[in-house]
Amino acid sequence: MTLIGYLFTNSFTASGGIAIASALVGFISYFVHEMLWSKIGWGRRWQAS
Repeated sequence: MTLIGYLFTNSFTASGGIAIASALVGFISYFVHEMLWSKIGWGRRWQAS
């Protein structure tokens, strides 16, 4: 991501910021996705032990 950002901006600082922002957005979206999927109970059966 840093190389692509550098090719568009010609700045290592800006491309580093783009890479960090991309990583944060990816992590947050993955976390939210997993939290939402954990609330869906399709096909799950709860058994008393």
